[in-house]
Amino acid sequence: MNNSNKILAAFDIDGTLYDCTDAIITAFSDAVNEYNIINGTAYNSPEPELIIGSLGMPIYEFYPRIFSFAEPKDMPELSRLSEEKLDDAVSAKKGRIYPYVREVIEALHSSGITIAAASNGSKEYVSRVLSAYELDSFFEPLISIGDEGIVNKNDIVKGYLSDKDFSKVYMIGDRDSDRIAARANGAQFVYCNYGHSGDSEVSEFDYEIHSLSELSNIIK
Repeated sequence: MNNSNKILAAFDIDGTLYDCTDAIITAFSDAVNEYNIINGTAYNSPEPELIIGSLGMPIYEFYPRIFSFAEPKDMPELSRLSEEKLDDAVSAKKGRIYPYVREVIEALHSSGITIAAASNGSKEYVSRVLSAYELDSFFEPLISIGDEGIVNKNDIVKGYLSDKDFSKVYMIGDRDSDRIAARANGAQFVYCNYGHSGDSEVSEFDYEIHSLSELSNIIK
């Protein structure tokens, strides 16, 4: 692929490449239970619907929403424990990657397409998912919220474009935050309707796919 035809494919993680449902619900329940035992509190675990519905939020909004029932002084440790339990669950492969993920990522990489992760999750979490399923070698070095000047997914995609000359850019994801990041950076938005968004969350896109295998008809 010559420099005049360089393509960037930026992938969301949760609901696009990876289904964290089982891992995150169990991890957060375990974290709250452990916190209660250590501190003598009696918090209930967050509702699964709240957790899944909040995926896609920046990490600094996600945990305050999930643990809105807790005293402010307890939130930092609840968040830390939850992240720790989630990392363990991901490493143990208690979630799952969606069908065709490896085949599609390998094919794109072999075609000379630049592959990047654009997730509102922490750098540690995204790295853990990619390494657990041996996908990390196909991806550009991670840009994540918390890096200098990076406060949202718009900035993440912009960071991958910095000092690069791509002829086409695709943002592939399942949430409206992915659409917003695509539009902010002049990218084509590929909506994954198999992910975590509700039926009415995403109504505008350039392409809609029911399986990641359909990307081969779009990115080429």
